[in-house]
Amino acid sequence: MEITSLPNLALGDKRLDKRCNQLINSFISRPSMSIPEACGNWKTTKGAYRFFTNNSVNADKILQAHYLQTCQKISETNDAILVAQDTTDIDYTTHTSTKGLGYLQGERLFGIKIHSGLAITQNGTPLGLLSQTRWIRNINEFGKRRMKGKEKRPMEAKESNRWLTTVREVEMRIPKNKEAIVIGDRESDLYELFALKRKHNIHLLVRAKYNRYLWGVQKRLFTKISSTEKKDTLTISVQKTLQRHIRKVELSIRFTNVTLASKYGHGAIRLWALEAKEEKPPQGVKPIHWILLTTVPVKTIDKAKTIIDWYTKRWLIERFHYTLKSGCKIEQLQLRDKKRLERAISVFEIVAWRLLWITHESREHPDENYRKILTEKEWHILSSINKKDRPETIQEGILMIARLGGFLARKGDRNPGVKVLWIGIRRLTDIMQGWQLAKDEA
Repeated sequence: MEITSLPNLALGDKRLDKRCNQLINSFISRPSMSIPEACGNWKTTKGAYRFFTNNSVNADKILQAHYLQTCQKISETNDAILVAQDTTDIDYTTHTSTKGLGYLQGERLFGIKIHSGLAITQNGTPLGLLSQTRWIRNINEFGKRRMKGKEKRPMEAKESNRWLTTVREVEMRIPKNKEAIVIGDRESDLYELFALKRKHNIHLLVRAKYNRYLWGVQKRLFTKISSTEKKDTLTISVQKTLQRHIRKVELSIRFTNVTLASKYGHGAIRLWALEAKEEKPPQGVKPIHWILLTTVPVKTIDKAKTIIDWYTKRWLIERFHYTLKSGCKIEQLQLRDKKRLERAISVFEIVAWRLLWITHESREHPDENYRKILTEKEWHILSSINKKDRPETIQEGILMIARLGGFLARKGDRNPGVKVLWIGIRRLTDIMQGWQLAKDEA
């Protein structure tokens, strides 16, 4: 794979910086392998474990270097940037000897909670992380959130403050001349988030969860938006999830301005509300129905369609977490300590972003030169395996890699996804090793 590095990395020792970049490239070339398999030999493996156990290695410093890299990519774009945020659980329940873990969804599941903000272009290219919060739940606190009669805690003491933290960190890192739209699902429908003071270039886009009271009218939020006149329709492709398949959906669009009633002394908040509703779903399929709240003014149908298209990009943060857990297999790491795991996770997050970026680069810039993602030797091997001329574009090369991962490339097939690509990259690396050994012997 093309060399990936963090030029701004500063762990306090150049040898640690070099080792970190070596590990990132080893794991990109061998996604889904264990650390010993990815490292290839005992010496490199020993160096990797020493790196993860070294108390001088700070996981946040690794991510800080990545944030700077993301900001550089953002400065090279022309349009507003989308930042999708979401939470995931890293489950280490079966790793009974690992210390320092917290409970997850129940008192019998243990691991680390991670909340990330992923920067994305408007055409769907992931540029990298801009924010991350990690925390460990204390098992002694289990169930206390549901206790009746407890005092109201300040927002800073709640887990839900992570949604506000992402906005603050994006505001801190985003270039001043760039506009950013921070996108969240229904869990981020928090009055405190809308009330948060923000700079003029930071906007919110949230899928509504609560049928809130409105200021000065008898109708609540859901009733007002659904009774608004339908403006137009929009056809989108909804992504595959555990609950649904990829399909085309025609959505009816409504939008209006709303003012949320005051709460907790914050005062009324002016927003724009949009409804995107599938009125004729296939039989037996749950219809798409989104009610979105945004700080971006929505005065035309074209702007409404743009906002809805922005929201469809939110699934990329879920895809990032999927790549991190299923592609990089971080839940299989055997590192016995929370701090060691956090260091390893920070490295693998850069790997997961890179794999996701390669996938989308092939879709958005298919005609660019193949040298942008792989080396000359790798393309030579790919051409020999596929018995074709050397590819000239990224798209041609990606299809060759995807075939190694099981992609059939039949007429009518969609573009290869990140899963077949990481399998193909792993196979290509194995073939490269065999090729090099044969060459050395000869």
